[in-house]
Amino acid sequence: MTTYTEIINDQIDTDSPVTQPLMTALRDNPLAISEGDDTAPRILLKALETLEAGNELRSDDTDTISNTITGTFVSAHTFAFIQAGTVRVVAERVSGSTAGSLRIRRKRNGTTSTVSSSGGDITADIAVLPGDVLYMQGSGAGTGSGTVTYRGEIRTNGQNLWPGSEARLENNNV
Repeated sequence: MTTYTEIINDQIDTDSPVTQPLMTALRDNPLAISEGDDTAPRILLKALETLEAGNELRSDDTDTISNTITGTFVSAHTFAFIQAGTVRVVAERVSGSTAGSLRIRRKRNGTTSTVSSSGGDITADIAVLPGDVLYMQGSGAGTGSGTVTYRGEIRTNGQNLWPGSEARLENNNV
């Protein structure tokens, strides 16, 4: 990890020379900040990009569930946000039975709500705040045997996603 070096006013006043230690600090300090050096200033959440819904894939995951599990939703993709804005969420069945259901749930401040639900594929633009967790989920048809594979994707208009802590994802079936 790169070490943060404080640059004092005496190093940058009008008559101060440009020195090797000053140039090293100017080069290394941004790296130390981004790497989270203990002595470096902290980056505030509001400094991160605001998310805008778009078509650039930023996160995806798939899950396969038993076709005999009816009414039980299993997360095909779960994502915890530390940024605010709007993301495009795509939840789709990629193989298996055409029966079953898809839904997108958002957990905010301890309350979980369904923000989109369908018997078919879903594409929805969803507003998120820091601390929100999105769950893209699918359920089995409840008939016959076999499996259904679901995929969940999060897309933006070019902004990067900065995921929240995985420790916050306490339950797959919310």
